[in-house]
Amino acid sequence: MRKSAIIGTVTTLSFSVLVAVYGIVVGISKNILPATIAGIMLFAITLHWIWKFIKVLKRCSDG
Repeated sequence: MRKSAIIGTVTTLSFSVLVAVYGIVVGISKNILPATIAGIMLFAITLHWIWKFIKVLKRCSDG
């Protein structure tokens, strides 16, 4: 994998985690259920993509 692709992917996933956590915190603090649910869903999807990205990195480094 190219270094720029790795940096771009890590940056995108990091930003997605920040947005998800912000949505969860704002949703809970202002008692807005749809924002909380959307933040939780975005966080779950982001964790899924982080897991897939780590698997790809391991596969690239092994062979």
